[in-house]
Amino acid sequence: MKKIALCLLSAALALVSLAEIKIENSAKDNIARIGDKVVFKISGAPDGARFEFKVNGKQIEKGICPEEFSYTPDKESWLLFSAFDPNDKDKNGHVKRKENGVIVSPDKVKTVTQAPKDLDKFWKKIKMEV
Repeated sequence: MKKIALCLLSAALALVSLAEIKIENSAKDNIARIGDKVVFKISGAPDGARFEFKVNGKQIEKGICPEEFSYTPDKESWLLFSAFDPNDKDKNGHVKRKENGVIVSPDKVKTVTQAPKDLDKFWKKIKMEV
């Protein structure tokens, strides 16, 4: 009987260690509009799990991982929610993270470079050179 109990306990502990943090967001196809409330839902986070939330690479908030986190963007941006267990590390000692991102109003994002006025002609020329 003790062996059976020990086997069941070992199996339960193995399942707990296999539990994974999962993050989902409310934005369809990971795209939101300015003013849309974006909700990140976190499941499988163990006690003591932490989170970081960034907007355009700048950390906005961090702390103990919640089950749900929401943010309403006021301009075009890239939202990134990261959740992690500080004790879950890879072979190199780096903390394993789960991440989920949303792009806000991608049609309004300004790029560093501008597309050529005649894009088709530009690509045709590039293809010919290759």
